[in-house]
Amino acid sequence: MKKKILVFMIVMAIVALAGWNVSQSRSEEGLSDVALENVEALAEGEATITCSNPNSNPYGGQCYEMDTTSCGGSWCGCRFSGYQSDFCYYG
Repeated sequence: MKKKILVFMIVMAIVALAGWNVSQSRSEEGLSDVALENVEALAEGEATITCSNPNSNPYGGQCYEMDTTSCGGSWCGCRFSGYQSDFCYYG
């Protein structure tokens, strides 16, 4: 009889600890207010470049790629790609 009570008490302790752990994990926040303010401060002033005007720069620049289609496979200038990651300068 004492052994059954001891086993029951151990099982109840494990269940209580598991319930407390679940409760604690649900109450945690992702980032604190200070961390969010730091992220906003770091992002402030970052410029975004739009690639909406293909005729804005005849010599290329950002949003342009090397043009090899109109010269038979050799590089003969830049053409508008529309991707911010592309950069080409011909001049």
